[in-house]
Amino acid sequence: MDKTRYSIRQIHISRGNKNWYGCAHSSVDGKIKFVSLMTTEKSVAQEWLRNKQAEEMLPEAIRKSYKDVDIISAENDFSAYLSTKNKLTYETYLSKIRQIWLFLKEENVGTLRQITPTVLTKFLASRYAGSTRTVQERWKLLRRWCIWSCERYEMESFHPYAKFKIIRHDQYVERGFWTMEEVGRILENAVSPHHKLFLGFMAYAGLRFSESLNMKWDDLDLKSKTFSLIGKMGKFATLPISDKLMELISSVYNDTCTGNIFSTPFPQRDDTLLAWFKISIVRAKLMTDGGHHKLRHSFCSNLLRAGVNIRVVQKLMRHSTASITLSIYSHVLDSDISTAVNIL
Repeated sequence: MDKTRYSIRQIHISRGNKNWYGCAHSSVDGKIKFVSLMTTEKSVAQEWLRNKQAEEMLPEAIRKSYKDVDIISAENDFSAYLSTKNKLTYETYLSKIRQIWLFLKEENVGTLRQITPTVLTKFLASRYAGSTRTVQERWKLLRRWCIWSCERYEMESFHPYAKFKIIRHDQYVERGFWTMEEVGRILENAVSPHHKLFLGFMAYAGLRFSESLNMKWDDLDLKSKTFSLIGKMGKFATLPISDKLMELISSVYNDTCTGNIFSTPFPQRDDTLLAWFKISIVRAKLMTDGGHHKLRHSFCSNLLRAGVNIRVVQKLMRHSTASITLSIYSHVLDSDISTAVNIL
């Protein structure tokens, strides 16, 4: 049976690091695991040590209700768990939850049980929470992380999120989109042919930013004019290549093309690609009030405006239900309303 002994020490004083570390000494292999206590105060470190020693004296049933895990270990273990998912899901989830972890580090939250309702209240009011829609996604991921940690580390009564209820974002709020003429102007002002194709996958196929960036030449079947991808939540789909998208593909394709379509030297950083996108929008003489995802919004909205069957649009957008398609992406122009009443 592994009997863990605890101690505290400062291990990097010569480098100017005065933080205290908790040390967990394993009786099985003799290894020592160091945990940053994120404090330079010895009294705080001693309090941590007393709590750990007190926990060891409690019966197993009671100990679970006091069990705690350092944040860094919980982050690393959850990252390893996410890495077992497909690459797109892993990268998407990790990019969102990193903002939560950065906030916890800034607040000197060193263990999971230090994630209290008070800390979560501060998170929701911080810049790390993001926009109204983004905070919902991060909140759901935070809950998932807490639930996973509770099961993974056998921590009873660890539900800091239980008393919170995030108001669902109103999906019926009208969102902006670009007409097909405006989308065409943006693409014509792309920085390079590859950049134009990158935007084209979102504008003419409804791909998400990361889906477009991760496209490979092997995903394309140019003879049947289709392409395949693994999208959000690991969903596999085969989609048609439109004539406009085929024209963009043909402009950069040759027999030597292999691997990722948008490999280096094509930019891989989100901020660089966003800067390029803003340049294209400005050159097209449009308002820079949207990111790459607005191209996906526009793709769906223009299909609906053109009278395409909602079920077909749902399949192209890869939504689980048609109601999602209608509630999130159905926008109309004033001219559409006028045209509609004159149909009768």
